[in-house]
Amino acid sequence: MKHGAPYHPRPGTLSAVKATVDHIPVRRIVVLWLFLFSVTLVLGEASLFTEVKLVDKALFDSIVPAIQSIPGVIEVSTHLTKMGSIPVNYGMALGIGFYSGLQRRSYYLPPAVVGSLFVGHVFQLLVHRIVQGYAPTEFALGGTAGPFFSGGVMRVTLMVGIAATLALPPSKDRVVWTLAVGFGVVEGFTRLALGRHWPLDIVAGFPVGLGLLWLFRQAVDHWRDGWRTRATD
Repeated sequence: MKHGAPYHPRPGTLSAVKATVDHIPVRRIVVLWLFLFSVTLVLGEASLFTEVKLVDKALFDSIVPAIQSIPGVIEVSTHLTKMGSIPVNYGMALGIGFYSGLQRRSYYLPPAVVGSLFVGHVFQLLVHRIVQGYAPTEFALGGTAGPFFSGGVMRVTLMVGIAATLALPPSKDRVVWTLAVGFGVVEGFTRLALGRHWPLDIVAGFPVGLGLLWLFRQAVDHWRDGWRTRATD
């Protein structure tokens, strides 16, 4: 079998699992993950510079009060921001993974979806540990403020993108990215409205979420032919 050729595994065999893993571009994914992690760390360290802090704080002071002055925005944001919470997103990952796996008879989809979210979670924890950013704790409403970067924006962007990737055909790539960014914008807006993140935290959440989504799609591209084959059996 040529390297990179579509592989159609037989469910329930260890050899199928090994062959499936062998056909994922692991080296490319690892390299790009490390690149994304490095870029995020650079942004995180830059956010600690005094000049950047002053600009970030000035933006926060001008944007957040204006948003909060809109009638009902705080109440709506309190509910909408929950779509970026860790329990909600792991529930989404389990539901999307198992439903897609059963639909396509692909036993590796549930761990792939949940694993993608878990990788994002570890990514965020490592960045928090290394960057040691500061959060707008004194301004947060109805919840806990977070340091660099916004995990909610990252998770929503990633999970909406994964759901759209599995639900839509490959020809709808633009729709997938639009939905991922659109829902991420909504989540970022709610975090700002509640004063839980600095503007730079919100912005930084997008490249992380979209980058992890792109890595997930790299693996999915190697499985699509197998789904089509089993769907016609």
